[in-house]
Amino acid sequence: MIKQNKDAMKYLFTMSDTFVPSVDYMLDHIHGEFSEEGSNMKTNEIDIYKYLNDYIEDIGFSASPDDGTDIENTATTLSKLYRFITGTSTVPPCGLPKDITVKFKHDCDDKCRCRPTASTCNISFTLPLHYANYLDFKECVSSALVETYGFGFL
Repeated sequence: MIKQNKDAMKYLFTMSDTFVPSVDYMLDHIHGEFSEEGSNMKTNEIDIYKYLNDYIEDIGFSASPDDGTDIENTATTLSKLYRFITGTSTVPPCGLPKDITVKFKHDCDDKCRCRPTASTCNISFTLPLHYANYLDFKECVSSALVETYGFGFL
């Protein structure tokens, strides 16, 4: 059956631009792995998790056909983030086996400049807690997406 319907089946078994991640898809398929309720660590984790949500919205909604910006570049940026976290730049037709888990790295000091890491095997994204504000977070995540592409740090 597969041999007879190669064109129809390729979308089920190969990557294509058909299933590009959207802002809503990304936000609906991530969840945080937070510390105990009431702890200072959880408060910091929530701040960083909010930065991630804002970042997804910023890169997804930063282009608009009305202002002349390039919508394809926005999709590409969301695809880069999705690829960094999952190892694939498009959403599989049947979805991922589980949602993206956001974890937090607690052992950073104030001068630390470590970057986010991802595990494509267990579909998780680990964010350091050393970001002082959203702009620091955005700069670090954006540079990680650009500088790690092609070096096996997916």
